[in-house]
Amino acid sequence: MAEGNPPTELTQSQMLHIAQQIAAGMVYLASQHFVHRDLATRNCLVGENLLVKIGDFGMSRDVKEDSELENKVLNHGGEKKA
Repeated sequence: MAEGNPPTELTQSQMLHIAQQIAAGMVYLASQHFVHRDLATRNCLVGENLLVKIGDFGMSRDVKEDSELENKVLNHGGEKKA
């Protein structure tokens, strides 16, 4: 694909290529004993040359927030809990 403005429509061949990548990604996840549970277009990132990456962007977390919460739980009342 040339740089600049991307085409506004995908060809059937391009859509098939995207679908094949998604199917192959799901087969790979299954071979690794993972179940995605939320495969949807919102969880497919399409990059350059129509390379598709499957994610679960709704499950992403801010690591800093998680760490702060963990510290609050562990240090409740100034005592570290086991």
